[in-house]
Amino acid sequence: MRAEIDRAQTIRKKLGDRRFIIPVRIDDVPYDDLPPLLGNRTIIEAATNPAEGIARILKILHEDDVPRVATPSSNALARWYAAFAAQPDAPELRNEPLVSDWREITQLPKILRLYSIERPLSNPLTEPAQLAKSHPLPVSAHLRRLISFAPWDVVQEPLSARTPIRLDHKIPLATFLVAEMIALRSLRMRQKRLSVACFAKHLMARRGPAALFHSH
Repeated sequence: MRAEIDRAQTIRKKLGDRRFIIPVRIDDVPYDDLPPLLGNRTIIEAATNPAEGIARILKILHEDDVPRVATPSSNALARWYAAFAAQPDAPELRNEPLVSDWREITQLPKILRLYSIERPLSNPLTEPAQLAKSHPLPVSAHLRRLISFAPWDVVQEPLSARTPIRLDHKIPLATFLVAEMIALRSLRMRQKRLSVACFAKHLMARRGPAALFHSH
């Protein structure tokens, strides 16, 4: 900007035109921050009222017999505004690196494991969910069972010896995703058929997809 002002000042001196440089304030820059070559001139204020500022510029150009295009142009003002108006919210188009903690899923777990809780529960409706929520791994709960992709020893270790678990059933992930019917034993050791689709809906509602597709 300083080079442009110096170039305009040189041309002004050659032409001997004191109004060759017309300072126009189109934003909220303080007057004290203006270069000295502009600060000592009459500055047209166009930040609060652009139409009035443009009218004053046209008046000066008309008084100085500055040539203009004889044919009216409907988009001349729009081109001028796009070229010179301040655009603080305009996006800057450039490439930049993406920094993220997301990881690409290269392989899904093959087995979904169901673990039965091998101790009395003070509240069978809420305690399994509390155990799942406090577990450091993605674990969900269904009835008296904990559900995870992790093997038994990895799931058992944070629970300590006070909450022993036993591997009750293993479901292939492919079976789980296509909603096949599987047979599970109830607490009373009766065969009970549960829809894996309902099972998936239960897990999604409680923990979201991250509960299912977390790397192990």
